[in-house]
Amino acid sequence: MTGKLHPFRLRRRFRFSRAVMGAMVIAACPVWSVAPAFSGEAVGLVTMVQKQVHVTHTGQDQILLVKAGDGVLFMDTYETQAESRAKLLFEDDSLLTLGEKTKLQITEHVYDPAENRRRTIMKILSGRARVLVGKVFSGAGSKFEIHTPTAVAAARGTYYIVYLFERAGHLMTGVLSLAGEVDVRNTDASIRGVVKLRPNQYTIVGRGSPPVAAALMDPGLSAELQSSTEVEEEREEAIPSDIQEPSADLVADTVPEVTVEVQPAPPATVESGVPSVPPIAQQPVPPTTPVHVEIQFPQ
Repeated sequence: MTGKLHPFRLRRRFRFSRAVMGAMVIAACPVWSVAPAFSGEAVGLVTMVQKQVHVTHTGQDQILLVKAGDGVLFMDTYETQAESRAKLLFEDDSLLTLGEKTKLQITEHVYDPAENRRRTIMKILSGRARVLVGKVFSGAGSKFEIHTPTAVAAARGTYYIVYLFERAGHLMTGVLSLAGEVDVRNTDASIRGVVKLRPNQYTIVGRGSPPVAAALMDPGLSAELQSSTEVEEEREEAIPSDIQEPSADLVADTVPEVTVEVQPAPPATVESGVPSVPPIAQQPVPPTTPVHVEIQFPQ
């Protein structure tokens, strides 16, 4: 897989000239969309992978297997399989954890720390993801949004979960705030209504409807959502760095070779129908003295 990044080289700067930025702001359209210019550019790092996770790079049909340490490229599409998960760290310190059977696409990414500007939009088409937005950027046009087929979750330095499910055959989006605030609306801008979520509150958004009123989530369901977006770290048993394994030659020289001869036990002799037990020694017969006895019978 291409696009590997060293963790300490993650600070890639996406800079625009002031003239270009001014022209983009004036033209009131998706002026921040920089997909043609930055398609395939590294914007983050895959930090953890559990079981099989696939990625497709923009403009390519080949499906690749994701490994920890791979670079996250702009416009990548990630898809986790059953029981598989992944954690993605972006250059602005935002962190996404994908649960199983989740499909994610990075559709917009502008990061300019010099101008205190960050604009990121990602699409979740299935499954669930936990989002940690570590920093607030106050530059013009800055935002961090997660889009689904039915909802938009906009955050400003917060921690939340987005999950998709079906209800009566209709696709729904749930959003749960774990910390900070999250603004949720329908993905259709013509449908009015924005719900602001505070910690432990959630909302649900269906197609063609505004979000339902914010409510406290059941602790059990909240714990299940958080557990389903955890990545289990696979640890390998390793020899400490200050201990070296002895070489084969050293082992041969220091460990004496010992040969132990084991005499086989004699086979047991068994006669047909007689158990194989040793005979019992007979006791000696004592000497005897003859005794004469006369018996008289009455006349």
